[in-house]
Amino acid sequence: MFSRRNDRSSSKYSLAALSILALSAIGSQQVFAQEGETAAAPQEEYDITGGKSARQLQNELSKIESGFFKAFNKINTNKDFHVKCKKVQTVSSRRRVQVCQPRFASRYEAEANRTIVNSSGATDFSHLEGSDIWVRMKEQEKLFWEEVTAVTVEYPEMREKFAELSRAKQALAAASE
Repeated sequence: MFSRRNDRSSSKYSLAALSILALSAIGSQQVFAQEGETAAAPQEEYDITGGKSARQLQNELSKIESGFFKAFNKINTNKDFHVKCKKVQTVSSRRRVQVCQPRFASRYEAEANRTIVNSSGATDFSHLEGSDIWVRMKEQEKLFWEEVTAVTVEYPEMREKFAELSRAKQALAAASE
């Protein structure tokens, strides 16, 4: 379905390209005043939620997000950047939420947990900021988002999935207001 070139230099891509995609998706749904129009001109309102509840929109968003990362995993050649989405229970509730995490992040999280257990009584990640684990994680995270951006920019199928994901996030935000 998808193919990925291995010889491409990721430095030619930037997060700015992803931002441009996001802005174009958002811009297609916003009404901008034309030059010469008054600020008091009535604007047409759109229901982007489709009459769905916040819970329905959240479930829809989870499916779309899973689809986006499933397509990304097919294109991406760096196995450390493969994303796994799973439902996890939140600490303060019985409600399960979807968490999508690249393979490298799971590995660093396990390493950080081992560090916490082996440290003198620390029970959180706050003391890890600035540590070797933290620095390596942030470097990998930066490379991961550059790859997501590159794939999204390079493949029309991914641009479509990204636009769909953006619309779903906007609809959920509108329903939550």
